[in-house]
Amino acid sequence: MFFDELEQMLSSSRHQIITGEEFEKLLLACAASNEEEQLAERAVARNRAILWAFYDTGIRVCELTNLRVGDVDRKQGLITVKGKGSKERRIALGQNCLRNLLHYLDYHRPNEQELAEWGSLSEDHLLLSETRQPMTKNGITLLFARLKERAGITGKRMSPHTFRRTFALRYLELSHDPFSLQKLLGYEDMAMIKCHMQIPSILSGPKVTRRRGFRAKKQ
Repeated sequence: MFFDELEQMLSSSRHQIITGEEFEKLLLACAASNEEEQLAERAVARNRAILWAFYDTGIRVCELTNLRVGDVDRKQGLITVKGKGSKERRIALGQNCLRNLLHYLDYHRPNEQELAEWGSLSEDHLLLSETRQPMTKNGITLLFARLKERAGITGKRMSPHTFRRTFALRYLELSHDPFSLQKLLGYEDMAMIKCHMQIPSILSGPKVTRRRGFRAKKQ
């Protein structure tokens, strides 16, 4: 009964998520066409890293913009996310996401000399704007608007929240495990999952295998 109701919910919610085809269009839109002003290679790498981070982790926009260079564990393939109430959680990254993040970090993020020239020597935020300052929520919003228009996507909201919902629904569809999803998204209790996903009481069903790679960090 639990799984039947969950599958029904997933089926009715698929129109609210970003499809694989739409995600590919957004990735391609990071590179400007010949008719547009050419984007710097650095911006392309950064923007693709941003898209993959949202798609692969479902983190909040404020959590993404607050990521520091030291929050990326390249050996374990994890990122440390500081959520609400300064509570930390560690999330495993897929290969594509990790590869794009490291490509930006290793080859395109401004180095110490460049940051010093811009008066930002001690800046350790992972994602930086063209002014070598941390990316902001407003900057991410403007970026999504540009990419959506360039990708030719209409009739659907395209935002970090849409990516968060997409991650949640994809995760539930694959795992049928709302309890691990609760921890991955950084929610205090299951009520927040129900509210965020508009899921009814089916979440009172049995617990199943947890997602590997998630590590709750002791406070």
